[in-house]
Amino acid sequence: MSVEEFREHWQALYGNVLPLGHRLRQAFPNRWFRIHTLPESKRYPETPAETTEILRRHNTIIADLLEPDNQFALVLITFPTQEKLERPGAQFSLEHPKKLEWLRTDLDDEVYLHFWISWHTWQPGMLDDLLRHVMNDSLRFVISSVQKKCVYAPYDGGGDVIFELSEQRDAMKAKYSSWLSLHPEGL
Repeated sequence: MSVEEFREHWQALYGNVLPLGHRLRQAFPNRWFRIHTLPESKRYPETPAETTEILRRHNTIIADLLEPDNQFALVLITFPTQEKLERPGAQFSLEHPKKLEWLRTDLDDEVYLHFWISWHTWQPGMLDDLLRHVMNDSLRFVISSVQKKCVYAPYDGGGDVIFELSEQRDAMKAKYSSWLSLHPEGL
């Protein structure tokens, strides 16, 4: 899939909403739900067992969204401070021979984001290095399945899932009910 084809796919499902978990959550609340990666909504791991649990939960839901051997788009998000210190996406440890810039956006006069896209075939555990950076709040990325028309946006503490249809969201939300927040808005 080309960058332009992916841009058209994204536009059809999400319009002009940036591929950021909080923006997608705000724009599509009826298609969104959030999992927490540690019990009782604990945000950061303090033990190796908690790190293992975070990776297990991320991998479990990603596997459910993508299924083995499905291709997905990985959108790496870089901030200006990262780009000044190192080349964009240097933390991106997967093999990525065709990592392409998808878009650049200005959030205001001084802050902008770059979105880099690459395509991969899902295998459990393949994103663990990236997820370790996410759990320490040093990296942001989203996964987009063109085939299943869903997005997963991990963050330090959990992950936001956005589907094409609210019925898909409802089924997945029921399946992962023990990983949901008790907060009335699902946060």
